[in-house]
Amino acid sequence: MTGSRAGAPKSPESAPHKAEISLSEATVVIKPHDGNLRKGLAELVRYRAVFLNLMRREWQRQFVELQLGWLWVFARPLLMVAIFVMLKRGANASIYLHVPYPLFLYIGLIVWFVWVEAVSSVATSGRLNSALMSKVYFPRLYSPLSQAASSGIRLVIGLAPVVALLAYFGLAPGWQIVLLPVLMVQVVLLAFAVGVIFGILSIDNNDWNNARSLVLYIGLFVSPIAYPPDMIPEGFRALHMINPMVGIVEGFRSALMGGYAFPSMAWLVSLAGTVLLAVLAVTLFNRTEARMLDAL
Repeated sequence: MTGSRAGAPKSPESAPHKAEISLSEATVVIKPHDGNLRKGLAELVRYRAVFLNLMRREWQRQFVELQLGWLWVFARPLLMVAIFVMLKRGANASIYLHVPYPLFLYIGLIVWFVWVEAVSSVATSGRLNSALMSKVYFPRLYSPLSQAASSGIRLVIGLAPVVALLAYFGLAPGWQIVLLPVLMVQVVLLAFAVGVIFGILSIDNNDWNNARSLVLYIGLFVSPIAYPPDMIPEGFRALHMINPMVGIVEGFRSALMGGYAFPSMAWLVSLAGTVLLAVLAVTLFNRTEARMLDAL
């Protein structure tokens, strides 16, 4: 009788079967996309839940955690309307308008203030979300984009007093009201673009933060917020129109006040400038994304 030797190797058939897992199945390697637009958009769609969470967090920070969060949106514009109107009457200044000046002024101020706050939030979004970005992977573009998108909510809330002002002055919107959603998207897009550009520039040089504050401060006076564009001298109107906020602010006034002429040329120039700035912002962001966390 022939016996098997102790310790003899078992045949492959008698050895227990173990599932083989390849390295590609067990490990997920996260790499920045190669700039392919299709892959970049697919990544944004895949991580859309992160974007919604960032939006929800911003909503809680601005409105839920503050007892008067809704009031602060339009408190400052209403206060400035009252101050400007008193100064205008006290100085007997002549501003020729065929619409009520308080309504004209409030629309310009609320659009301007929401846009300015959105630009500042977008520019500092990298530092605000740096802790989260160092722990969790998601498309970094969602950090500034969520800040810009939340400004759209603030703008909707801020425009609520316009309804009361329209009723008080006996006015109603015209057909241009259909362009209001387009104008709101444009405000968000322009805030995103300008904020990202300043935010990237300030990574290596903090002087750009002061430059941003200066530009936004001067912008209040070079944009038609407290005065109509007709007050600009004829020779400077083409140069004035380069400011993207000219077409946006005048577009909002036309959309909300019936009979106010829509600024077709100024709005088209503004729209073209917004798109160009947005393309530039995304390009700069993609080039800086790899070293952004280290720089912050």
